Amino acid sequence: MSTSRTKRWRAPLASVSVFVGLWYGLAYSLDNNFASSDGSALIVPPPHKLFEGLNTRTVERIATATGISVATAFTGLIIAV
Repeated sequence: MSTSRTKRWRAPLASVSVFVGLWYGLAYSLDNNFASSDGSALIVPPPHKLFEGLNTRTVERIATATGISVATAFTGLIIAV
């Protein structure tokens, strides 16, 4: 990698790392954040727990909902312009 390319990625990677680190810190520092019976997060889930229930059907539903949101946003933009 060239030096300019490395410099270009340094700040975004540092920002994402700090954000994820703070997210983990918050998730594990809150009192009573995890249920005692099954260990599931009650208030703020850690980042790695967000993708546990993701399957094909869920991804399809998310993609459909995102498509509807994008179409609605563009319709509003066209009407506004």
